[in-house]
Amino acid sequence: MGRRKDIWSGQADSVYATTGATVRVRANADGTELAVAGGVCDQAFAPFRVPLSEVEMVDVGSVETRSHRRIFHLLGQNGLGRAGNLLVSELYCDHGCWSGYPPHKHNEDRAAAETDHEEMYHYRFRPETGFGAQLCFQPDGSSQCFMTRHGDTFLLDRGYHPTVTSPGHEEYIFTILVGKSQRGLVQHFKEDYHYLMAGIPGIQDMVNKFK
Repeated sequence: MGRRKDIWSGQADSVYATTGATVRVRANADGTELAVAGGVCDQAFAPFRVPLSEVEMVDVGSVETRSHRRIFHLLGQNGLGRAGNLLVSELYCDHGCWSGYPPHKHNEDRAAAETDHEEMYHYRFRPETGFGAQLCFQPDGSSQCFMTRHGDTFLLDRGYHPTVTSPGHEEYIFTILVGKSQRGLVQHFKEDYHYLMAGIPGIQDMVNKFK
């Protein structure tokens, strides 16, 4: 395990460890970092390794629309039937670009219109002095905005939540999603911004890969 020297050097090497498992990790190099993702699950599934060939990448947005990012699904459709409702991905956002855009939310189970998925973001920047902003606004009009820095982690349990990185700084987000009642994620894009979806490449492909 562990074929890359850091998060900026190729795809992640990962495994799924079953619910309640005891896992021992031995680092073979100084400075080794390990990301652990998980969520509540009442079933036990067999552990498995995620080969790089199973990691699906979705290219979303464009530099012209200031929305370019690449999403690598470590645990996406490859986890169907063997990883509960856990979804795990790595997102790389170009400097000065937005992700989570157009604004969408996923905190209600509403048949085919939206699913209830809690989400957690862990941010890194290159260079590490980089920063960005995490917005969160609700249907009632209330809103919050937070500065994001290298090493920050945010829980996004409700509301629309676009994020942006400042010019000159690439952004990495380790993303954990857990569905309350199902695995597949259905994002509800705010109606006010539906007109943007046709102009941002890869939006529909991104939606399909999360299902």
